[in-house]
Amino acid sequence: MFSQTESGASSHHAEATRKSVLQVIGQLGYGGAETLILQVSVGLVSEGHRVGILVLDSADPALLAQALAGGVQVWCCNASLWSPLNALRIWRAARAGSFDVVHAHLFPSLYWAALASMLFSKQRFWFYTEHSTSNGRRRIKTLKVLEGLAYRRYRMIACISPEARTSLLSWVPELPVCIIENGIDFERFSGARALDSGVLPLPAGKKLLLMVGAFRPEKNQRILVEAMLYLPDDHILVLAGDGGERQAVMAHASNLGISERVLFVGVVRDVERLFKRADVYVLPSLFEGFGISALEAAASGVPIVFADVPGLADMMEGAGWSTNPRDARDIARAISEAVCAGKESERVRKAKDVASRFSITTTVQKYKRLYDSH
Repeated sequence: MFSQTESGASSHHAEATRKSVLQVIGQLGYGGAETLILQVSVGLVSEGHRVGILVLDSADPALLAQALAGGVQVWCCNASLWSPLNALRIWRAARAGSFDVVHAHLFPSLYWAALASMLFSKQRFWFYTEHSTSNGRRRIKTLKVLEGLAYRRYRMIACISPEARTSLLSWVPELPVCIIENGIDFERFSGARALDSGVLPLPAGKKLLLMVGAFRPEKNQRILVEAMLYLPDDHILVLAGDGGERQAVMAHASNLGISERVLFVGVVRDVERLFKRADVYVLPSLFEGFGISALEAAASGVPIVFADVPGLADMMEGAGWSTNPRDARDIARAISEAVCAGKESERVRKAKDVASRFSITTTVQKYKRLYDSH
């Protein structure tokens, strides 16, 4: 039903006192939540926990190798995200690995892990992390009862920001929740060298505007492309990442006649070095649970333009340049101000200070305490 990959470090020797943890996720790619789960898992292994990741669909080979190198056990099901059999797959992996904790992330893992807990297992602790402040399901009132049943199957729900907690409790009240904010490897981004042109050819003598993220509607790349119409011709937009909306965004740039000013570079492995090449980082998301890439850009010392939405505006605390994510002209206005201010501006320094307070080490320690306390 699923294939298993594991390293020698994933044996049971490390679990004398620490609870063993099975992370459940739909896909293991380069999205913010996915990379965070991987970093936390590797960090937990270093703290003495035995950790596995069950990927319902597929995993990027490079991230799979990174997990194995960090001592994390991995199962890839290569199954449909929407198959009810995923509940059985979760139970089988939890039983085969004798995991104490099952920790689900993102939709639809939310449903399948809840179903598994209902049908198959009462001996394990079940947790969920709420990674966003909004989602399309909350516009469908008929789903509220189903969502309530799913969320209430979990012993504890970790929300990645106060805004995520408020949003969740307004949808399903009286849930057991805590806040565990995301973190980044600050030194990795602050100390990186800029990506050279031999690795990724980028135009010289231009102002490079960067966005890193999955191509999904809520990430709002379409409006960011439209903002290029209101910026000088020497401004080039670099979009890194992949996803279902990529072809539509490429077609949109072509229809606007600005294809030569919008570069689609795909997934970049050494993303910290790409940040160093940018003159401005832009995150125009319609909603964000936390905005890890904004923190990574801030740690890199790059001016940041970010959407004035919960989860971003509160986190940035007056650093960077905020904008209305639904207004292409306003995005262009904020970009122009950030370009003029440059990397030595006070707002960039403030943003770097903000980023330094969100450490992946702190995030790992909070999850460790969560597991050990149950």
